[in-house]
Amino acid sequence: MRDENCIFCKIIAGEIPARTIYEDEDFKVILDANPASRGHALILPKEHAANLYEIRDDLLAKAAMLAKKLAVHMTGVLACDGFNILQNNGEIAGQTVFHFHIHLVPRYKGMKNDDMLNWTHEKFTAEEQDSICQQLQAGVPVIRNWQLLSKAAPAAVCPAVCLFVTVHTGLCRVCPRGIHSKVRKKVIPE
Repeated sequence: MRDENCIFCKIIAGEIPARTIYEDEDFKVILDANPASRGHALILPKEHAANLYEIRDDLLAKAAMLAKKLAVHMTGVLACDGFNILQNNGEIAGQTVFHFHIHLVPRYKGMKNDDMLNWTHEKFTAEEQDSICQQLQAGVPVIRNWQLLSKAAPAAVCPAVCLFVTVHTGLCRVCPRGIHSKVRKKVIPE
């Protein structure tokens, strides 16, 4: 599917020139015309979807795997000191072209934009955080019929409807913020 008014669809079709660093049947990866750093690239799915909410799950999974492979490759080739993989949804979040895309941004010590991605941290009380967590847990649908990426043990969804699921082991991963530490004790015997 293509959007005739989309600049990325036109780039994918070859109607607008771009510096392509990779292409396959699903994606075209180009250098960003307005880069934040040396080597800043964009992963563009060939199938038009405006954002994360619209892209097909299988295509999103392929995009994530491609982002990892390219980040590893680009880090080695460009000798960067770090790497950002970014994806924006909606104008308020910084999306300027409404065709799903992933930014691959190599980071270098001492270069411009070393403050990229800084924001002012909000402060919430423990009670406010608990309330937010409960609201989000209640709104998450129970996920069933996971499409497994391997034939390893079946994936499991933890009792708190945790989305941090490890497909290969079927065990709930510990949330990096510690939100699901109690769930971990229920799912993974200590």
